Amino acid sequence: MAIEYFGLDFGHATLKAIELRRNGKIHELVTFGSVPTPPGALGSENDDQKNNLVKAIKLLVKDLNLKTKKVVISIPEAFVSSRLIQVPYVDEAQLDEAIHWQAKQYIPVPLDEVNMSYRRIGESYTADGVKQWNIFLVAVSKLLIEYYITLLKRAGLEPLAIETQGAALARSISKNGDKTASLILDVGYDTATIAIIKNLELIYSQSVPTGSNALTKAIAQDFSLEYGQAEEYKKSYGLDESQLDGRIYRSLKPVVDAIVSEVTRAIDYFKINSSENMPTKIILVGEGSYLPGLVIYLTQILGLEIQLGNPWIGVKVNEQGKLPPLSPAYAVALGLAMKDDEI
Repeated sequence: MAIEYFGLDFGHATLKAIELRRNGKIHELVTFGSVPTPPGALGSENDDQKNNLVKAIKLLVKDLNLKTKKVVISIPEAFVSSRLIQVPYVDEAQLDEAIHWQAKQYIPVPLDEVNMSYRRIGESYTADGVKQWNIFLVAVSKLLIEYYITLLKRAGLEPLAIETQGAALARSISKNGDKTASLILDVGYDTATIAIIKNLELIYSQSVPTGSNALTKAIAQDFSLEYGQAEEYKKSYGLDESQLDGRIYRSLKPVVDAIVSEVTRAIDYFKINSSENMPTKIILVGEGSYLPGLVIYLTQILGLEIQLGNPWIGVKVNEQGKLPPLSPAYAVALGLAMKDDEI
């Protein structure tokens, strides 16, 4: 019998939850929704902020009438240390030790203070022609994991699994069965997440400290507007250079370019070190993915196929159920709610 649980995505702007029911190979939507994340609460050690976050979790559970107490959550990518590294081409028996010694150079805290995992993503060669493994390394502080477990228990919930946002994104988007290398760009409120998948698996992820909130703030500052009005300008005109003599476009462009530069760096790395894993297209999700003109702008700058992702593909929604306009923002929560095969 399938375990009943729900997925909970800890976002900087909202807490999002989804419960699915497994019917054979089909996922059926039971319920989903969100509540605002208390400002400054995520990751805070302040007792009042922790209490506010616990209250928000309880409110979300109550609003969605969630009966199960079991939950799978994501840790924001900004709190995760992940890196592509190269290690000597050794046999399986020696690989763990080789990665351990290499990891010491890249993980900013002692290794006994983190939970570490890795994935082999192919081979490359040094300038001298020496063969080496390409390794995607992920490390999360044990204290941070304990922080989330404590929050969940105080909210009366039972954590089944904890994973990164990148892993959840990979699961929700890769279910379309496309095994080619793709870059997922999740434009969230305060941050963006870059995740690269191939053969339906995550092979790279990173956080970019720029999101849709920075776009709104840029307009508000440049035109001395209230935040709400700047948000409407962003949604209406975006990167459409033909609107308002291109003034909104010019305001947003530097912020978008900050995200694009990180995307370009990730692609360039694979181009140089692991060409067989180089992304051939970019899939946009998140609340910022519907910025007017974004698809056209990214196509022109990056020269790759750009798609608006639909993480709800393959999820059965009943006739009364209607998805909200920003449903791509639920990509991480959906990926968490689809983890049932791995629990």
